[in-house]
Parts: sequence; structure tokens; C-alpha cells
Amino acid sequence: QRVPILDIISHYISLKKIGYYWKGQCPFHDEKTASFTVSPHKEIFYCFGCQMGGDVISFVAKIENCSQFQAVKQLADKYSIELPESFSDESFRDLDTKKRFFALHEVVAEWAHQVLLKTPTVLEYLARRKFSLASIERFKIGYFPEHERAIKDLSNYSSRHNFLLKDLIEAGILHDGKSLYSPFEDRLLFPIRDHWGNYCGFGGRVIQPDDQRSKYYNSREHIFFQKGSLLFGFDAAKKEIQKTGIVFLVEGYTDCIALHQHGYSNTVATLGTACTHEHLKQLSAHAHTLYVLYDSDSAGQKATLRLAQMCWEVNLDIKVIMIPDAKDPASFFETQTDLQPAIDQAQDILYFFLMSLGSDFSSKPLT
Repeated sequence: QRVPILDIISHYISLKKIGYYWKGQCPFHDEKTASFTVSPHKEIFYCFGCQMGGDVISFVAKIENCSQFQAVKQLADKYSIELPESFSDESFRDLDTKKRFFALHEVVAEWAHQVLLKTPTVLEYLARRKFSLASIERFKIGYFPEHERAIKDLSNYSSRHNFLLKDLIEAGILHDGKSLYSPFEDRLLFPIRDHWGNYCGFGGRVIQPDDQRSKYYNSREHIFFQKGSLLFGFDAAKKEIQKTGIVFLVEGYTDCIALHQHGYSNTVATLGTACTHEHLKQLSAHAHTLYVLYDSDSAGQKATLRLAQMCWEVNLDIKVIMIPDAKDPASFFETQTDLQPAIDQAQDILYFFLMSLGSDFSSKPLT
């Protein structure tokens, strides 16, 4: 009774009011015509396509692939509802572990963010890249310094929030080799949140021009951190995506933040991996059109073409934005501010497909 079913379901799909009901595309099966309904006055949902129905607990259990006990605990935690002591289940232990995992990552994110704000060289780097302090705060960008002192500082900070050194190691934030170290050292830290806003992982980016390591390092896969189903910025973009029916998809964290900073708050990014069917299924529940801003090199073109087929499978219209001078979005905004002309000239995917295949047609030998 204290958990509005409409609020919960709106976190997952876009709904429109029709009389006493709200209607949208079903998240449990693929469909082109919306047949999923929510009745706030009855606190139930029902899909006329797949006949799935129930209350808010049933919905959360189904969409989060968890037990009804776990769904109850998740909703109780979100709405600060105290459950009776007699209401218990072994599976709650898994949910408590998940909650603690999220809390640990939020603690680390806050520590790294405070470190960044006290590190002038990193702030200068972000200023050169034209990132505002508001964006740094909004996405809680952080920095993980080098050397043992940073490890000790993080350990002490975490212990004050009831986390042990072994918790940091088990989460992959620290590694125990010949000595303790972190793969995130001397990297910008981009906290990754799920669609609820829970902190569940990090993306680390090198900032030194002579750094020979991989440009990006992401948190390792975990039962609570699956890169194939997470989108950076989705929790911040969801409302604007629902409002406009449009989503912008980019490849990198800095690209995503740059677009948000310039007014395109319906932008998300993949986590350094190829876009998956699961990613698109999430987006299609909120949007009808996807604008892709991938790099214009051959790898970017191939990734865009792979994306096109999956978009058709989940009923998403796809358009390709070609950024002037073959820049990535973050680089574009370092010197310019108006992306609208490129958006207005976005290519239909079929046209992009034909142009990509025929780009070197005249140079091919006749057979």
C-alpha cells in the first residue's frame, strides 16, 4: 500500500495515461503495439499480449529475476519500510550482500571524488577538456592517486564506514599481489550506477599522455556488475528519454558527460563493450528513436551496422549522427557548442548502410 506501483514500473518503461489506466510496451516480451497496462487505482499491472499480471511485488520479482521475498526486501529498503521480524527468508541474505556491495562502491566513489577536488592537476586536466564543476559533481567523477599512501587512505576511509580491507579486495577495487595495489591508480574514476542509481562499479581512464596502460579499465564482472546489461548515465537520462522518446548512444564516459553538459541529458554510453540486445531492450522500453554517435572510423562504422540489426529486433528507429571533422563528441565540444546541425543531418540507417558499403566501390576491380 505504501509503494505506488506506477512509480516503480515507470523506472523500467515509458507509460502514457489513457483514461483510468496507463499504457506502454511490455518489458516481458517483444511487441510493436503497446498492450501493457497499469491500474494505479487497483495497484496492479496486466499485459494483454503475454497475459503477465500481478501487483508491484510480482512485477519487481519478474523484471529483476528474483524471488518475491527478495522483491519485498528491495522495495522495503527503497521506501524505508520496516518489515516485521517474523518476515524472513534465506534469500534475504543475498539481497543484504547486494546492498552492502552497492554501499561499498558508493563509499569508494565519494572518497575518490573528494580526492579529485583536492588535486589541482586533475582539475586542470578536466578544465582543459571543458568539463564544468557542475558535471564533475553530477557524475561524481573521482581520482585514484598512485602510491601506497592512497591505498592506506582509502582503507582508513572505508573502515570508518564499516568496510574492511578484504571487502575492497573482494570487490576488485584493490588487488593483493606482492603488495597491495589498485588497477585504478592514477586514473580518473567514473562511478557506474544501475537504473536505480545504485553504485555498482567504476570506469577508470588514464590521464597522463605517456601512460602505456590501456586507456580504460573497468571493474571486473561480478554478479552485481554485468557490463552487458548496464548503461552509463542511464539513471540520470531516464526521465528525459521518457519525456522525448529519444536517446543518444555514445561509446565513452567522457562523451556521455559532454553531451549531458551541453543539454542532451537523454544520453547514455556502453561500458567499453559492444552494445547488446539487453541494452537495446532497456532503451526500447522508454524510447522510440536511437541516435548513434560512434567514432567515424571503420571500427565505429562496423559497430553501428551491427547495432542496426538489433535495433530492428527491438523495434527502435536508428539514426546515425556524423560528427564534423571525424571527432568524438567530447573532442567536438572542446572547440564547439552546437551539435544541432549534425543532429538535423542525421542519416537514416539504410542510407548509412548503403554509403558504408559503397564508400570504396569505384576503386574495386570489375569482375
